Amino acid sequence: MAARIEYGPAQPFKGMNINGSLHMTIQTGVLIETLAALGAKVRWCSCNIFSTQDHAAAAIAKAGTSTVYAWKGETLPEYWWCTEQMMTVPGEDGCDQLVDDGGDATLLIHKGKEFEEKFAKDGSLPDPASTDNAEFKCILQLLKDSIPADKTKYSRMAAKCKGVSEETTTGVMRLKEMAA
Repeated sequence: MAARIEYGPAQPFKGMNINGSLHMTIQTGVLIETLAALGAKVRWCSCNIFSTQDHAAAAIAKAGTSTVYAWKGETLPEYWWCTEQMMTVPGEDGCDQLVDDGGDATLLIHKGKEFEEKFAKDGSLPDPASTDNAEFKCILQLLKDSIPADKTKYSRMAAKCKGVSEETTTGVMRLKEMAA
């Protein structure tokens, strides 16, 4: 709250698209409202299908502070659809900064870019049947459906995003795996 008072008038995030994938709770609602008060355009989804507080997501959506894609009990395909919607900034190539919990949104950008490059090279699309991992099947299906509609969406997102914050051990481990 003090940040809003001290920095709000200066609007340090004015014109920035800051997107997030964090537990959609009352506390996250305060973060979203603070980012908006500091000038950011905010899009959000939950990082966990079980932790969403529907009343928190509804309050943010009703206030118009952020576009929110989150509801308690999302299925895995719905979760990944929400993640893609959060990352898709209308009229822009993507977000400027990303707040990511668990690295899912970051993974989606990198896998999307990887499969777009493969598609450009040989016309192949991701094959959801190539894995037994239920969550990775959802990612591959989402990308299989998305890439033909926009062949460079994730490559543009990767180029546009200049900062990612990751707070969890799981997400940091995922980032290290992707860097290897």
